[in-house]
Amino acid sequence: MKKEKSNKTLRFIMIVIGIILTLVLLIVAAIYFWPLKSKHLQTGAPASVNYTQAIKQHAAIIQEEKDASVLDDCTSKLYTHNKRTDKTVVMLHGVTACPKQYEGLAATFFEAGYNVYVPRAPHHGFSDNKRHGEVRASELVDYVNQSVTLATGLGDEVGVVGLSGGGMLATWAAEYRPEITRALILSPFYEPAAAQAPKWQLPFLNVLYGFHILPDQFTVPATADGAAFSYSALANYNIVTKNLKSNPDNVSLKSLAVMMSEDDDQIDLDLARSIPKTIADANQSMFFSTTDLPADWKLGHDIASLDNKNVAARSDQLFDLYLTAYEGKQPQL
Repeated sequence: MKKEKSNKTLRFIMIVIGIILTLVLLIVAAIYFWPLKSKHLQTGAPASVNYTQAIKQHAAIIQEEKDASVLDDCTSKLYTHNKRTDKTVVMLHGVTACPKQYEGLAATFFEAGYNVYVPRAPHHGFSDNKRHGEVRASELVDYVNQSVTLATGLGDEVGVVGLSGGGMLATWAAEYRPEITRALILSPFYEPAAAQAPKWQLPFLNVLYGFHILPDQFTVPATADGAAFSYSALANYNIVTKNLKSNPDNVSLKSLAVMMSEDDDQIDLDLARSIPKTIADANQSMFFSTTDLPADWKLGHDIASLDNKNVAARSDQLFDLYLTAYEGKQPQL
């Protein structure tokens, strides 16, 4: 009798374990196959404005940012020659950063005759920097579309520069907005380095934090300014990456250049090279270059901000390299 009862108990336990394992496997499978692609995230919105309209749109954006208490250094920046120029460029900053990141590089392009627009990414630029974790993939795409459209009023030729997460968004702009004719991608964040997040963890990051199933968390500060990265924000940038084109042909690019530092331990350096090359391979008539900045320069991930003392020490050289590469000429270290 006791043996029969023991067997029934054992069978019950095994059934419960089987149900739990089945549920776990179903949850894991659901996460790995969770749809991250959407029509909205694969839709450029070609549109154009004139110079006067662009200036009015920028003024309205500035007023909205002031009303929202965005930090003065972090409001969207417009460097204009007070007229429409032959060429204009949009500069998209990185995750946790703001337009201040480009104050040096923007000046270099401005002095070279460009009108330069540096828009603030959604939920960035506040005294509470953790608010960047509120950003959504759909907002990032809308932000790029709005920024490119405004830039069409600033110059005849429109290009884009992007750093880190902004580099990924610049890639998106180059693929989905036909107005973009030149692109410079700096330290592009398509996925984190394996040392930061092993590949098998990324589906969990993208789904559980990207769709706010779990409450947000933040990395241990790893940057010179002490910025902590939101898991949710990183996931939403990753979700946009998943919506880049697998066959990015028929883009309007005349040139595409990639620059990164060999000592960058924040991003997947292989993807930083291979994703832009996919664009180049599909559009072989355009100029394409990839440049690895020497590890002994110790630039790290943020290779544009003057807050990085090693960038500041080489700023003239670096910014000239970036401008050269952007304009479709082979940079010489």
